[in-house]
Amino acid sequence: MAITSQVTGRQYHPSQCVYLVNPRQAAAYMKHGLELLDVYADDGAKSPQLVFVFDMRDSKPLYEMWREHALD
Repeated sequence: MAITSQVTGRQYHPSQCVYLVNPRQAAAYMKHGLELLDVYADDGAKSPQLVFVFDMRDSKPLYEMWREHALD
């Protein structure tokens, strides 16, 4: 079932996404042109945090760069 973001208006399928809580990583992804599908507040943790949603397939190359500390 597709979800429509209240922030971006984009539709996405949750099983085809990655969910980031690290704002530096999310900002680096966006800096390198990856489209943000959604952002929402998750209050399930000890303190509320933002969750950034990106397409899993499109984010894979950036994730590899992030792991190698090659993404600024």
